[in-house]
Amino acid sequence: MLMHLLGDLRYAARRLGGSPGFTAAAVATIAIGVGVNTSIFSVLNGFALREIPAPEAGELVSVHQIFEGIGRRVNGARSMFSVAEYETYRDDTKTLSGIAAYSNPDTVTLGGETPQEIAGSLVSCNYFEVLRLPLALGPGFGSNDCAADGAAPTVILGHDLWATSFASDPNVVGRAIVLNRQSFTVVGVAAEEVRGVDLQAASYFAPYAAEAVLSDQGLFRNANASWLSVVGRRAPGVSLEQVRAELRVTAARIGPLLNRWLNVWTLGWMFLLVSG
Repeated sequence: MLMHLLGDLRYAARRLGGSPGFTAAAVATIAIGVGVNTSIFSVLNGFALREIPAPEAGELVSVHQIFEGIGRRVNGARSMFSVAEYETYRDDTKTLSGIAAYSNPDTVTLGGETPQEIAGSLVSCNYFEVLRLPLALGPGFGSNDCAADGAAPTVILGHDLWATSFASDPNVVGRAIVLNRQSFTVVGVAAEEVRGVDLQAASYFAPYAAEAVLSDQGLFRNANASWLSVVGRRAPGVSLEQVRAELRVTAARIGPLLNRWLNVWTLGWMFLLVSG
């Protein structure tokens, strides 16, 4: 057996040596494959296996929904929520002390003498409250900031953006800035440790109603659009099974003609299936 193996190895070496181009391609392919696998594992290890960077993260649950046999406007993943769906779960829940929503990181242009591209997130106005994320400056969002007919758009600056692009101006709250040629009023600065819940740190947080002025996709007013992720905080003494049972009822009520499920898991990333 060993002699056969050594013979095979010598034959392979001669073949590879006689075809240096093929050898280089083969080695590169293997290296790329190993690199991709390593990168994927690194991403998963850095995100899926860590807690959300928020106080008492063990109380938080992430909620995804699954559809079958229905067309959806998708901007991210079908498992995401529309504003109308999110607000229904938010208003109906008793097992969760709060439910927040946020979009995937979105790049906008920050106006000024030297315009720059910055990435941030559109969020529900209770985002900082539910996640218990502190602000370094300002009162943060008001409830009207997330309404369809809300006041002028507002924004909370990420701490790093405030330090670099606004020179840590202590009087930045109340100042008008320009995002995608639209005027926004600064209502806060996130604390230094606040990065948002995605892998990419957020340079800004704007109310999800601002989607209507930051883009032309029409997601904010589309009740059948998947574009918001949802995270909730369990009420004291409430189990995941109780959360699942309650959300099952809401899922059935808002989509009785649809095949709709919800996945609920803790930030320990344990799956629970919620059927509707």
